[in-house]
Amino acid sequence: MAYAATNDKLSDAIGEITQLRISSDKEMLIALNKLSTFPDQCIFTPDPHTRRPHQHHDLRSLIESQQIASYKEFLNSFKEVKNGVKGLEHELSNLHDICNGMAKNLTASKQNSRNLIDEIAKLENERKKLMKERKLVLAYQNSFQLNADDLKILRGTEHTHVDVLSPEFFRVFEKIQRIQSNVSILMKAGHQVTAVEIMDQMGLFQETALEKIYRWAQSHCRSVENPDLADVLSKSLSYLQIRPMLLK
Repeated sequence: MAYAATNDKLSDAIGEITQLRISSDKEMLIALNKLSTFPDQCIFTPDPHTRRPHQHHDLRSLIESQQIASYKEFLNSFKEVKNGVKGLEHELSNLHDICNGMAKNLTASKQNSRNLIDEIAKLENERKKLMKERKLVLAYQNSFQLNADDLKILRGTEHTHVDVLSPEFFRVFEKIQRIQSNVSILMKAGHQVTAVEIMDQMGLFQETALEKIYRWAQSHCRSVENPDLADVLSKSLSYLQIRPMLLK
């Protein structure tokens, strides 16, 4: 009687199994795949007379062990991912620091470049100012001073004997006269002290040149018929008219 009841239950269970659509039930397929990995020893014994009471408990323990193993595998995998994320975070942090350092260096370079550009502009303005002042100095020297070559020509003939006064000597003498005329510009501009100093200096140079012309003319006045000296003597006498007393 009991055996017949067991067969009925087994028949009902088989009927329910045959009605299951295993091919479309993913969870069932997964469960069956898990059961296929269990050991070969018989866990279920169809014969109720031979089935051991602890087999059901062993199956549950085995399934739980499989789940725990899966969880541990997942945790280990997750731990690797976590470590990878931490490593990536560390690398990103280092990259962020590098970018910040580069940004600071770039800002400093921009500031240094701006300062350098400002300094170059300042130096350029200073250079233009110095060039302008240099031009003014050169213009002043050309207009109100004798240069080194002029002084060499004037003084070189001061204590040496020459047969003919050179054209360069007369050029220097004419420059002295021109400077004396330009002094009036300084006087009108309000530079009276500088103008007086220049007049005194040019007056000394002029007296030196006139004395040289006078001595040369005095020693060559008898050679007026000499065609080589006639032009120089005529020019010398015209300059000596500045000091009429020298013609007496």
